[in-house]
Amino acid sequence: MKTVLLLQYHRPHFEVVLALRENLKHEYDVHLWSDSLSQFGRASVVSQLEIPGFDPGIAYDYIVIVSGEEDPPEKALPPELWAALNRGNVARVLHRFKKERNPGVIYLYGGSEHPFIPVVTGLDYLKASEAPDQVRGRFLIQGNIENRRNYDLVEVLAGENESLDIYMVGIKVKKEIAPKANVLEFNNLDEQDSHRICANSRFILPMIDPIRYSGYFKDRFTSSVLMGFAYALPFVAHKALFDLYPIAGFPYETDSEFLERVSEANSVSESCYNALAQQMVSALTKIFTKNTENIKFILGELGSIVGA
Repeated sequence: MKTVLLLQYHRPHFEVVLALRENLKHEYDVHLWSDSLSQFGRASVVSQLEIPGFDPGIAYDYIVIVSGEEDPPEKALPPELWAALNRGNVARVLHRFKKERNPGVIYLYGGSEHPFIPVVTGLDYLKASEAPDQVRGRFLIQGNIENRRNYDLVEVLAGENESLDIYMVGIKVKKEIAPKANVLEFNNLDEQDSHRICANSRFILPMIDPIRYSGYFKDRFTSSVLMGFAYALPFVAHKALFDLYPIAGFPYETDSEFLERVSEANSVSESCYNALAQQMVSALTKIFTKNTENIKFILGELGSIVGA
């Protein structure tokens, strides 16, 4: 079996590492080196999932770098890892799509050629750790709490729909949300605690649209797509996101429609809800299969014969 080392540099994008590992682990021996395992309880997640660490005695067939837009500098890596990087067969995950893809580049954006769309985390055992009555009415807003998302609508939504609970899970960057009794903020949680809340939510609200921030619809990936698929959460999202990804739920185009769709979602029958959740599972299966094909193709571009 060929070996793959996932190299994560800097704090963000740990969920992408988990997704890559899930797609790779059935055909490759997958190891992980990260400089952020001491943050957010990530070391315990790696231990729980039994992901081996970097072994300098292994000549890895492939190294996949997950670091946003910059490669890790020599001074940030163990000497043996830096030497391994310079031996070649290195792929890079890029979070901003460019029109021309170079060999060995893995784009997360759904509109790119041979994309990788993260849809699993390996932490699905966290789902159903709460009773159904605890999560009924729970709407998840997941992601960094910053100005890319339309958080101005949260206060209006909470005021008009006191029967639903809005759980905001992420890393607070620079946006303040007016306090409301049914808006609960969970900032900077450990990974397992964060994913437990996400997994045990009912709907997901990405709170993005192509007018306020167009990047998620033309060259960037939003982690809300990953969380929705990973835990079979139907969406209340802008129609443009439904056009880009095979998500299920309630689309809207205007702020007033958003409020109406959330209200509809909150009162949906159990049979309808279960059907939407099943659509998410079915779409995940297709994306997961395509992800595996795309990764094998991209690793094959690096010069080795994959699976030989």
